[in-house]
Parts: sequence; structure tokens; C-alpha cells
Amino acid sequence: RILIEDKKDFIKAVEQIRLTPILENKIKYIREYGQQLMKNEPNRTLALLKRMVTLSTFRRKKYAADTNLTPEEKEIFDYLNLPESDKERLGQIAFPKPDDFFHFFVTSNIVLEDYLDFLKRQKYLAADKSEKYLYPIFHKMFEYHLEQYTTYYNKNAETIKYRMKPDEQLLKLEKAILELLEDPEHEKKYDKNHILVLFKMYKFGPGIVSLCEKMNLREELLSYYIEREDFGNIIRLCERHGEREINLWVQALKFFSKLSKEKRTFI
Repeated sequence: RILIEDKKDFIKAVEQIRLTPILENKIKYIREYGQQLMKNEPNRTLALLKRMVTLSTFRRKKYAADTNLTPEEKEIFDYLNLPESDKERLGQIAFPKPDDFFHFFVTSNIVLEDYLDFLKRQKYLAADKSEKYLYPIFHKMFEYHLEQYTTYYNKNAETIKYRMKPDEQLLKLEKAILELLEDPEHEKKYDKNHILVLFKMYKFGPGIVSLCEKMNLREELLSYYIEREDFGNIIRLCERHGEREINLWVQALKFFSKLSKEKRTFI
């Protein structure tokens, strides 16, 4: 506390937490001072958080006293200055969940992206828990990428509107979202209904279309096309699925019947 609140020596404070040999104290200090340390020493604090999260994944193993640590495990124990005997009691430690640290990143999107990428690569975060344990992590990933996409679009909307070619940066941001959505490895790690709500909130059309198709929400997809007056996709959707789902044609015909004569000429 003296190092952080009085001396403002954040580098030394991170080091002191890292070198604290009592794991429970380490967790306590990270919970208490993590946000301040992330604001003032983001890279060192992030390195510490990553090692703590990795350490928490070792709980899936049942260590005996004579179990040798792997090189990866030894690197983590050495970095955190923990005695190897702690391996036997990892299952009894109340580690924070990885998403418990998200509020540390309120001032740095770059460091948050690094942390999210790190979490996405971890194979054993859920360990013996349901994959629903990962929902908050992957929901945050989608939200982060959607914020980046929307911020960029809003900032450059006029330029994008009059460009002859697609905006490369916007396509890159869109691709990051769609790749996360369509990666089969991660499909069970998020709630599709929650992500669809996010897509609607951020008005992310490619995601709305992709998820509606994935979830067979054809009437919802038709409503989206109707709202955008996307005549071509309205007709294509009805042609593909209208034979089995007659209500698609009913909704489409109701919509077309209310159009002005000028707009009907485009159909």
C-alpha cells in the first residue's frame, strides 16, 4: 500500500506482488491493487495476470509430492516465486476467474486485446467446469471487437460512404468478429442469443445475418431485411425457405403491398 498510495512506485509494487511467496496474499493484492497497477504499469501487470491465470489452469492436474513439474509449470512457479510444494494444494485455492480482472482494463484497449487473445488461446480455462464458464470471456471478446468496429465506422462514416473501394481497416475489423463467430472450436463458448443481442445493439449486419442463418431464425432474418428494404435478399430468403415456411411469403407480401409505386419498380 505504501509503495502504491504514498510512493507511487508502481514498478516496485508489481515486483513485490510477484515475489510474494504466499499465494493467497498474491491473489489478495492483485484483487485490491490490480486496477491501479494496470493503469500505471500495464505491461508488467498484464504479465503477472497471465501467469496467475495460467497457474489457475494447473488445478486440473492432481499433483503428488513426487510429481515433477513440466518446464512450463516450473517457469510459472519460478516467475511467481512460489515453492514447488504449492502444487499439491492448487485445487484448494480460490483463484479469481479470468473475467474478474476485466475491470482492470478500463483505460487501455490495447492491453485488453492482448489479454483477450491470451485467454482465447488457453485450452484449460474451463477445466472440469461446463463451457458456460467461458461465456463471460467470449462475450467480452465480441463486445470488444464490436466496439472497435463501431468506433472506427462512426469516426470515418463520411469517408467510407464515398469510397470507391471497400475500406480495408473496416473489413479487417469485420473479419475479426466473423472469424470468432464462425470458428467451430469456440462455438459452445458463448450464448448465441446474447451475441445476437450485441449484434443488434451495435447494428452489425454481417453478424446478424450469419447468426440468424446459423440459428434458423428465418423470420427474424426476414424482419432485418425488411427493415433495411433489402428487396433482393427478401425474395431470395423466401425462395429458399418459403415452401416450408409459408409465413415468410405472407410477411414479405404484406411488406411489398405497402410500398410506394416508385419503390415497387425496383423489385
